Amino acid sequence: MSFFGLAFALLMVAAGLIAWRWPELISSYSMMSRKELANVDLKAAGRTSLVTMCATAVAVLALYYPLYYAGHYTLAIELSIVAVFAGCIALVYALRKYDRNPGRKKGTVAVAVTAVVAAVVCIMLFSWSRPVQITVENGAVEFSGAYGMTVPGNRLRSVSVMETLPEIELRTNGIGMGNIQTGHFRLEGTGPCRLYVNLRFSPFVQLVLDDGEIIIFNTSEKDRTMELYESCVELCMSGTAGTGEIEE
Repeated sequence: MSFFGLAFALLMVAAGLIAWRWPELISSYSMMSRKELANVDLKAAGRTSLVTMCATAVAVLALYYPLYYAGHYTLAIELSIVAVFAGCIALVYALRKYDRNPGRKKGTVAVAVTAVVAAVVCIMLFSWSRPVQITVENGAVEFSGAYGMTVPGNRLRSVSVMETLPEIELRTNGIGMGNIQTGHFRLEGTGPCRLYVNLRFSPFVQLVLDDGEIIIFNTSEKDRTMELYESCVELCMSGTAGTGEIEE
């Protein structure tokens, strides 16, 4: 989504403006007593917050859009998220010098905890944003990665290919990161299903299993998607003794 980077950047600028106008709302200071706040240079903290958040916004824009228009959509999102967390960690560290209250060690611990949490979140987001690996081998269709599963060939009842995906009505238990949609969703006219798709690319392959469950997937390469479609067709026909339904 082309507006993703801009939305991130505007969010950073808005956060910086709020911190500049009302520095006492900064999380490090919001729980302090009036006596403790008197030992904090709030004006300097507000200015630093604004500058840091604006710098983070510029970093997000500089990372996101060149990568996005070069076709590296997933990497653009990942590096933008990393830039946001890096900016937040830098800000937490920078704000320590404006706090003259005793307990500098606690501030160091807070920075360390923030860094660890940010690292864990970045790793999770990186993992979630990776394309699911799809293979057809050993008599089964395997989806590896987030919400991965293995579908034995004898469970396939129909295989079809479509140029457009029905509108997503609801994400019931899944991951939505820009064009990458993985997990359990509800589609208009289709109902509950599993998605392993990148909305930016077509076509899409739809599998219907013996219990009625629907799985829809694609890849970033049309030829690869069609190759997987043909493999699923062969698997469906062999797994159902030639009774599978094939649609194009």
